Amino acid sequence: MLIEQGRYDLAMDEVRRALGEDPNDGALYALLAVCHLNREQHREALEQAERAVHLEPDDWWSQYVLAEAQRGMRRYDEAIETAKRSAALEPDASAPHVMIGQVHLQKSRWRDALQSADHALSLDPANTDAANVRAIALTQLGDRSAAAQTIDASLDRDPENALTHANRGWALLHAGQPREAMEHFAEALRLEPGHEWARQGIVEAMKARNIVYRGFLRVALALGRMTPRARFIAFIGVIVLLQIMVRLPDGGPLQLVGVILALAYMAFVVFMWSSRPLFDAILMVDKFGRLALTGHEKRAAAFFVSGLALSTTYITVGLLYRGSTIDALDYLIVTLAAGVAASVPPHGQWKIGYAAATTAYVLAGIYCFRWMTHPAPFADGLDAVQAWHDAATTTDAQRADLLEFIRSQTMLNNIFVWGSIAMTWLSGALHRRPTPR
Repeated sequence: MLIEQGRYDLAMDEVRRALGEDPNDGALYALLAVCHLNREQHREALEQAERAVHLEPDDWWSQYVLAEAQRGMRRYDEAIETAKRSAALEPDASAPHVMIGQVHLQKSRWRDALQSADHALSLDPANTDAANVRAIALTQLGDRSAAAQTIDASLDRDPENALTHANRGWALLHAGQPREAMEHFAEALRLEPGHEWARQGIVEAMKARNIVYRGFLRVALALGRMTPRARFIAFIGVIVLLQIMVRLPDGGPLQLVGVILALAYMAFVVFMWSSRPLFDAILMVDKFGRLALTGHEKRAAAFFVSGLALSTTYITVGLLYRGSTIDALDYLIVTLAAGVAASVPPHGQWKIGYAAATTAYVLAGIYCFRWMTHPAPFADGLDAVQAWHDAATTTDAQRADLLEFIRSQTMLNNIFVWGSIAMTWLSGALHRRPTPR
């Protein structure tokens, strides 16, 4: 009863008192593990669950709680094996199969998740959690009709389930219907005000009222339906193809197409990383949107807008002092670093992301400032610089300094440009939740 009410401290006190009378009761240790899980104390939950299984290895529920604890520690393969042992001990229990499906969702194994959910529903057709796993898997597999039928049936059985309403909202977002999605997200938040998935959904739906962001969201959700391996292969494949086309030796129309596609792809990548924090910043102007955003999202939006302002400044100064479109593109690429850092969730390594992006901007600023302050007339173009180099009044020391300056500028440019690009490759590490301790 206390656990159902969310009064975990009191529940743990009661369990410990009971353990004082019977220290070999495995079910009590499993209850302690459940309390720790609800408080997101994963390591403590794992210790108590392991003790429960040690005392009662044939108890299916203790095995199930251990699987949940292993899942909390991100030991997913172990969690699946433990859940399978739990299911073998109690073949009629649907909970282990639901948990296996949830792990498959976390690993983007949509078909495996669907199979586990169907198994759970065959044991318990009214299991709302299983229905939600099934609906998410179907949505990710692109079967929106079957997903909608599953969600509608679940809502008919349990119209007050916040998760199901949130699930319905996300399914509608995948279908490109943000206004209808907002209704279900709002209902989910009415039923459970702290429901994070619904809050994220209503923020996305509010931003999707903008046609530009709606296009971004459609692409982002489509990419999300791909497995991580498929996304990686597609990314590498596009890069390799564009590199081959750009480096063709004849300089013919195919090479020109490759250059255009490469520029378009770069613009697409910058847009994909920039859209979410940029539209979060726009949403901050909306009185309702401002309330929907978390403190972390507001901070990320402010960070990105600051980076965008710096990039704009660098581009403007670069064009005025050198007229170099290449430098302008490089300063635009630095925006990637701000976008990647701003996209890191609160449980990820966002401080490292901010530090890395700030470093890229500082280096770009130094690079920009050095062009402005060097005595060679870079603002007048390469011909003017060459004339300055060849002039009789220019000393050998000045010429050597010019060559060293260009070499060091090239190195500095490579560092902040490729560092910004590398942040997109390392974004998965930044997003990863630290290992629970």
